Amino acid sequence: MRHHLVREVVRYYAERAGYLGPLRVTTRRAHFEELTRRRKVPLSASERYDTLAITLHGRTPVVWVAVDKHRTIADLARSAAHEAVHLRRGPGSRCGARGFAADVRTLVRGGAL
Repeated sequence: MRHHLVREVVRYYAERAGYLGPLRVTTRRAHFEELTRRRKVPLSASERYDTLAITLHGRTPVVWVAVDKHRTIADLARSAAHEAVHLRRGPGSRCGARGFAADVRTLVRGGAL
């Protein structure tokens, strides 16, 4: 998948989730690794290599998408919607929190938050 497509899908879902602030999207693992070092964000090995996408919160949040792990556009859409919910809920949001999965489903089905 092309970086431009990934960036636009992530931004689309971020807007549908109600996030309108600045946002960076990257698909390069080396760039993501450098950003985590600069921001001093501790990530475990499983977080670095087993996830489909990660959001680093900050003044300008960064969403990293592991393109090689997404086989279809539907997979990309689910990951983008998932990260959009993290953006909306802010730092410290957990995937298992009440209503998180429902918010992701709402976005994937074309709704807005």
